[in-house]
Amino acid sequence: MKNIAVISAGITVDHASRITKGIRDCTAEHNGNTFIFTCSRKYEKNVEHDVGEYNIYNLPDFEDFDGIVLINSTVGSETMLRGLAKRIEDSHTPAVSIEREDANMFNVYIDNYKAMCEIIEHMIEHHGYTRLNYISGPLDNAEAKQRLQAYIDVLTAHHIPVEEERIYREGTFLAESGELAVEKFLASDLPRPQAIISANDVMAIGACALLMKKGIRVPEDIAITGFDDDYAAAYHVPSITSIARQQEKVGYAACLKLMDGMTDADRGGELKIDTKMKLRMSCGCKSDSDVDNVTFRKRHFLEKEKEEKYREISNSMSVDLTSVENFTQLKQCIKQYIPKIKCEELYLFIIDDFSDTENKFNLYKEEHGEQTYLREGFGNEIQLLVGYDNGMYIENMELDFHGFMEHLKDSNKEKKVYTVSPVHFRDRCFGFCILGNCSFPFDTPIFYTWLMNIGNVIEMIRKQSLMRTMIEKLDSVWCYDTLTGVYNRSGFRKYGGKVWEDTLQRKQNVLIIFMDLDGLKIVNDTYGHEEGDNLIKSFADILIDIKRHGEAVMRYGGDEFVIISPYATDPEAVSYVKRIEFAMKKYNEQHELKYKLDASIGYHILYPENGVDIETAIEIADQKMYENKKLKKQRNRVTMGHV
Repeated sequence: MKNIAVISAGITVDHASRITKGIRDCTAEHNGNTFIFTCSRKYEKNVEHDVGEYNIYNLPDFEDFDGIVLINSTVGSETMLRGLAKRIEDSHTPAVSIEREDANMFNVYIDNYKAMCEIIEHMIEHHGYTRLNYISGPLDNAEAKQRLQAYIDVLTAHHIPVEEERIYREGTFLAESGELAVEKFLASDLPRPQAIISANDVMAIGACALLMKKGIRVPEDIAITGFDDDYAAAYHVPSITSIARQQEKVGYAACLKLMDGMTDADRGGELKIDTKMKLRMSCGCKSDSDVDNVTFRKRHFLEKEKEEKYREISNSMSVDLTSVENFTQLKQCIKQYIPKIKCEELYLFIIDDFSDTENKFNLYKEEHGEQTYLREGFGNEIQLLVGYDNGMYIENMELDFHGFMEHLKDSNKEKKVYTVSPVHFRDRCFGFCILGNCSFPFDTPIFYTWLMNIGNVIEMIRKQSLMRTMIEKLDSVWCYDTLTGVYNRSGFRKYGGKVWEDTLQRKQNVLIIFMDLDGLKIVNDTYGHEEGDNLIKSFADILIDIKRHGEAVMRYGGDEFVIISPYATDPEAVSYVKRIEFAMKKYNEQHELKYKLDASIGYHILYPENGVDIETAIEIADQKMYENKKLKKQRNRVTMGHV
């Protein structure tokens, strides 16, 4: 059993869909598994989103596979293609390159140059057109370059001037480029073109739609041709003259080469798949293709039915995701929808920083320039958030993708088609999703929206985590004394007040202890305020250390502290004070200081029936502390007098 990796973006687009179908048919016939690493097609207007999408190609270790198929034209990024080619070469795994020549792979492709020459020569020689405009694909794409060169060479060979204003070089292979190209051509001072040659069918259909919207007839006023022979081109009105690339045959042949077994001698070899020009109404010819309207209607309504089904699933899940606040809820939501998308297997892996704890990243560093979050690759630790295998849910699978591949090999699964897609928010990587034997990714681009929604909710969870962390920080600043770490007055009102109210509601006694450090002014004046701060902090540490359960400790003023404690009796209050005094004595014995840590202490026990508020109780405890301080001073004077 062989495992074949396929690199292809936008597998719902007709061209990629046909190639991947040929590959899937081949692996199924030969009892192999197909792993299609796929993302949505290039958005271009949102570079950060593209980074997040293309990151999926950094996931596979190509040494895990028995063969690789690289569908170059679907990827759309020259930088990414060069990086992939280098990684494939370094892996020494047998590989087939589709539509792009590579000396380290076996090459399966059509002759783009020859095919485009054929269609342009038809327009010149059969129809007699001499004013031909051209809509190019992206010029960092090898196929687009070859087709543009064919346009230039055929015009030159027929002694037709190559006028730059008749070329739209900014095309992206998307329908919008066809519309923009037509706007440019119609605004030109040159005579209106007799024909527009498009580098693919999608842009040709876009151009055709805008021409007809402006009242310009196709082909009567301007003829149009495409390239690829997409399903939409054949059934468009008017039907689009195009080049049939036989993509399924290309995909099947590429995969078969790997299944039969490649050798080093095959590297750099090639197989050219024949093309066929499809003459149709858009160039002014009678269609030479049989259009089966019954088949068209059946397919149209079947696709509409699937589209509506998946849209309903996606919309319903989007609504449910708005209530998700954590990963546990996200897991439950996804589990609810797994049966609806009808997959045999599903694995949603997220990077460990988002599955274990909410504070692993420094959430305060949001600036992209600092790159404090994962943008490339998937980290060292990945956890399975949701796992599903033929009706059974899987928990606690701690594997990276390499480990996942080993797991599949050990399970001896075969005839499986897995799609592996990124989960991210803009350029921030969250993880990846694997679907096994599921038609969803192939049936509709809603699949990519479905994944995007999951990424968006993970980002929402992350942002909520950030907000909680910030609130905790603000709460700390607002409620806690920065020097000692105990409550300040605001914190004491919030938390100490709760202790007070809960205790009184239970009709239990409340103990208030008021303390004032002795000799702080002398320490500040003699040894400096830093030493005075150390004295204050040391006393606060003592109060924290001797705390039992339920007390609230407050720094009331510069050298004043208050403790509120529930469930206290008079003997317990005396015991609490003695523990404070013993702790101070022990501190003085352990630290060789030129002064002593000491405090005057007073306490008051409030009984529920007294009806006194907390501020009044603190004042009473303060008065008792002051009385004790006076008695302490008197005793000290008497002692000094005797001496």
